[in-house]
Amino acid sequence: YGCAIELAQQILKRTWTEGFTSGCQTVTLFLTDGAPSDDHHDAIKLITDFNDETDHIFYYTLGRSAPRDVMREMACATKGIYTHVDDGDEVGLKKALSGYYKLLSTFIAQTQSEHVSYSEPYSSIPDIFGPVTSAVVPVFDKSDSDNWKFLGVAAADIPVCQLESVIGQSWEGLDSTKEEIEEQFKGDTSQGCDCLPGEFKYDGRTFDYSKDGCTAYDWSKPWCATPAGCGICDRQVKPSGCWDECHPSAESELVELKLQKLSNVCTPSTLSECTLHLLRQEADPEGGCINEPTDCV
Repeated sequence: YGCAIELAQQILKRTWTEGFTSGCQTVTLFLTDGAPSDDHHDAIKLITDFNDETDHIFYYTLGRSAPRDVMREMACATKGIYTHVDDGDEVGLKKALSGYYKLLSTFIAQTQSEHVSYSEPYSSIPDIFGPVTSAVVPVFDKSDSDNWKFLGVAAADIPVCQLESVIGQSWEGLDSTKEEIEEQFKGDTSQGCDCLPGEFKYDGRTFDYSKDGCTAYDWSKPWCATPAGCGICDRQVKPSGCWDECHPSAESELVELKLQKLSNVCTPSTLSECTLHLLRQEADPEGGCINEPTDCV
């Protein structure tokens, strides 16, 4: 388990370094269908040394061969939440993997935040509006003014072109200037790679960068095939096995940076022992951790 935890922590560090985070709550889902090949206590130490009150881990065992006691112990030792899913239980799996929404909704209700968040721009389906962003706001039952109950969200899709005139062309208040963004646009892609000229293949389809440029197929941003060793090399794109997102224009990057800044609002909130206990009890009715509170309602 230690290798998986280390890799997850490396990914989290990268998101913090590159700014792909609201700086609010971090949630990791740890799934296993078999026993660890190392000492799980080493994984526990990695987690406790790395995590703080804003980091949360959901642990899942899948099937009869999974070590329930081990994962439950890890959850108890790291302020996590554990759930078991039986073999073939697709409904139970979906319910379990969406459990982290209850944790996040708890924080939203505690802070009584009605802040509007915006998604990363994406292509609409069918693509008749160009890039679109989703504006999302939480909805509460406020009948008890001291204890709001989170009900869900209300959302609306907005074409980015409509926001450009509203947001304007000012870079004031942003961490990056237009010149800095344009300086980053070296090479054809976000990681400084060149797009491979000619044809490339993905998902049984053939694309031609020389003729059509970057493609938005199966991804929220335009992308292209890149040389081997440059970009995201997951071996899904042929012939090189690598790809990357194409550079946007400075103007579209301005809109995205402003949407990100508007969305990156976090009201600090901590999880009380009773709240954690009740979430654990719902996720793992047969389990429990030592020294948990007994007077929670």
